[in-house]
Amino acid sequence: MNLQIIGLAELFMNNKHLFLNKIQHNHDSHEATLFFRYKGIVNKISVNLIETKTLDGSVIRGINSNEFERFIMNFMNVEDRTKKLDRMHKIIWSYVEGDKALTFPVKIL
Repeated sequence: MNLQIIGLAELFMNNKHLFLNKIQHNHDSHEATLFFRYKGIVNKISVNLIETKTLDGSVIRGINSNEFERFIMNFMNVEDRTKKLDRMHKIIWSYVEGDKALTFPVKIL
């Protein structure tokens, strides 16, 4: 009985957070589909993954998608927007690079 109560409490608490449930990545097209869950609703968002090499050999990585920006900005406040977006980018690119330690779902916010 207590396990059920704890389970329901945990479900309720997790319901107010944004999770990244899954990423599907297409290496050939440099596209990814992100599956977010918030309040029990799953949102599927496509993004373009961009990698550019600079003259000094370093790599600049980005994510391009108006749909992604509109969606994710609903969860961001001005004060820590840059920090949260940087974390999201790191999670996505870690997956693309084959990070085996990354497990889903990932609590985003």
